[in-house]
Amino acid sequence: MKILSVTFLIVLTMGWPAWSQGAKPKTLDELTSYTGPDRQKIILEGAKAEGKVVWYTSLSGNYREIVDAFKKKYPEIQVEVYRAGSSEVAERLLNEARAGRYLADAMETTPGSLMLLRENGILKPYASPELAKYPEEAKTKADASRAYWVTDREAYLAFGYNTRMISSTQIPKNYQDFGHGATSTSLITPSGMSRSNCTCGFSSSVVSA
Repeated sequence: MKILSVTFLIVLTMGWPAWSQGAKPKTLDELTSYTGPDRQKIILEGAKAEGKVVWYTSLSGNYREIVDAFKKKYPEIQVEVYRAGSSEVAERLLNEARAGRYLADAMETTPGSLMLLRENGILKPYASPELAKYPEEAKTKADASRAYWVTDREAYLAFGYNTRMISSTQIPKNYQDFGHGATSTSLITPSGMSRSNCTCGFSSSVVSA
């Protein structure tokens, strides 16, 4: 299945399957831009013929809820999930593309990985009636009718500090401040994150410990 209509849709560039022969649209590019009334019927028939959809995601626990909801709606289609961190997802897709193996049908991950994949020609822009459910600022558009991806989630980071080790005058006021002074050697971030690969927002308040 080449399009997975869940919360976050990415169509991956890949070979056109045999089930499309004689159907309309006749190519992958035509399908991803197609908005005819039989669009859903064409996609569903193709998915049934293939028997499964392969979804790569960097979501954590709740991705299983999405899979369960999809299976409930389409019990005849299996969902094969590869779940890993965003860097691992992007690396796997890049390696598969270089080897000419396009295994994933759709993916959900973070903006940095998506931009990397787009730059390497791995993402296929698409049109979908589902796009109308998202605000314009959530869409990364390819043109007036197609998008590369839609933002379905946001993550907010909060920082705390040990008042016995860092004084109030040493508290970073912005992102750049984390590379200087007392926090330059004592900042701890969750596994898989670093000062170089996370985007942070700051408010006027800092939680102390």
